[in-house]
Amino acid sequence: MTDLKKAGELAVLAEKFVQYKHNLSYVYFFFAFGSLYAGWLLVLVATEWIRNPYVLISSMIACAVLGIAMLKVVFAETFRKIKRGRIEGLYWVLSFAAPFVGVHMLFGSLNFPDVLFTSGFAWYLSLGIALISVAILVENWYVKSRVLLTRPFLIAGILLILTAPLVLLIADYVHQYSGNPLGLGLMLISYLISGTVTLIRAENVFK
Repeated sequence: MTDLKKAGELAVLAEKFVQYKHNLSYVYFFFAFGSLYAGWLLVLVATEWIRNPYVLISSMIACAVLGIAMLKVVFAETFRKIKRGRIEGLYWVLSFAAPFVGVHMLFGSLNFPDVLFTSGFAWYLSLGIALISVAILVENWYVKSRVLLTRPFLIAGILLILTAPLVLLIADYVHQYSGNPLGLGLMLISYLISGTVTLIRAENVFK
C-alpha cells in the first residue's frame, strides 16, 4: 500500500509539473511576443514605415508567427507530451492573420478616416481580436483539459479591446501618430497583467 501511495503521489506531482511548465510557457510567450512586437513597432515608427498598412500587417503577423515558433522551440518537450495535432498550428496562424487582414480590409473598403490607421487603432484592435481568437480556438482546449489554469490570452484580449478607444482618443487630441506609442504601452501593461496572473496560478499548483 505504501508503494502504491507513493506511486500515486508521484503521478499527481508529475501532472502538476506539466501544468506548471505549460503555464510558464505562456508567460514566456507574452514576454517574447511583447518584446518582438514592441521592438518592431518602434522600428516602424522610427522609419515611418508604420504609414504603410501592408508593411504593418505583414510585419505584425510575422512577429506573431515568430513568437509562436519561439514558444514551441523553447518548450518543445512540454508541448510534445500534450497531443493536439497539427490543427493547432493552423488555429494559431488563422487567429492572428484573419483579424489583422480583416480589420484593415474592412476599414479600407468603407473609406474610414486615415486616423484609424495612423493612430494605431487598427493594429491595436486587430491584436485584441487576435488574442481573443486564440483564447477561443487554442486556449479553451487547454483550460478544459486542466493543462492551463487561467486564460491569459482572453485576459489580454479583453484589456486591449476595452482600452482601444483610448488609442483613438489620444491621437485625436494630441497627434495622429501618438496613439501608436500609447497602444504599445497599453499592450505591454496588458501582457504584464495576464502574464502575472498566469504565473501566480502556476506557482499555486504546488501548494
